[in-house]
Amino acid sequence: RLEILGMYLLTTSEACLARYDEKMAHKACSQVLEPLLNAYGRAREMVANGEKAYLSPSEPYIRRYMILLLLVGGDVGKVFENLTNFPRELLKHPAVMWATSVATCIAVQDYSRFLRLYKEADFLSATILSSLLDLVRQRLLWIMVRSSGPMRREKLNLADMCRRLAFTDASKAEEFLVFHGLEVIEFGTGTKKVQLPARTKDGWDVMYDATCQKAFNEHLGQSAMPTKCQFKRCLEGTLRNKY
Repeated sequence: RLEILGMYLLTTSEACLARYDEKMAHKACSQVLEPLLNAYGRAREMVANGEKAYLSPSEPYIRRYMILLLLVGGDVGKVFENLTNFPRELLKHPAVMWATSVATCIAVQDYSRFLRLYKEADFLSATILSSLLDLVRQRLLWIMVRSSGPMRREKLNLADMCRRLAFTDASKAEEFLVFHGLEVIEFGTGTKKVQLPARTKDGWDVMYDATCQKAFNEHLGQSAMPTKCQFKRCLEGTLRNKY
């Protein structure tokens, strides 16, 4: 738990974030978990053999963190492969079932549900999942622009986009959308709308300038679903509120 807390604290300032190595943090946390998980397994073997051993009530929660660490490591298949080694009573525990639901969302590309689960997650689980957050948002945008009718320029309320993408800060949401080549238009009433590009037989037309067209083509215009989000990492509002 201290390692996971450290993962959060190292993202709370620009100076720390600039030197923060997310992969190394996840690796360090996994290395700490490994002997603990082995001890849990050994204790269960002893009990099964009629020997006395302490079964920690914290095991399901530690197992949940392990599942989430495997997930953010990028190998969803490894998560479900690992679950086959779990005792049945652990698989039925709410903490493990929740983590399994999160992994399932990524596996079946149900990114809206992933964001709902993220918002209701406990602080430590949300800290682990925060590294996937911007990629999930980017993939939702990738799907969204392909769901509108051809040759149509859909305009969506910025406030609604904040809700869909789980942003607590509208200015940060606007920055994220503009980074991905989408235009945010402010009307005289003060309402802001996000304009999606039109899809033509020749590709995508964002209509305003070449810089935004290039950004859109690079981040959302590709035929394959994005595998990496290049938006600058920052302290996430929902996670800050949980802390």
